[in-house]
Amino acid sequence: MGHIDLRKKSGGSYVKNDIDLNKATNQIEIFDTGVAILAGKKTLHFTFQYFRICSIL
Repeated sequence: MGHIDLRKKSGGSYVKNDIDLNKATNQIEIFDTGVAILAGKKTLHFTFQYFRICSIL
């Protein structure tokens, strides 16, 4: 089949040639995971706080 140029298959026209796509993808994954963990932590915190207030009333 031959070599497949990933820059052309994955929207590489928006990325400069000197940027490493694997490194950029890993950075996005780490940032996205961190945001998801923080959002889940806050959601659980507010949920338990709400039920604690409701059980007192």
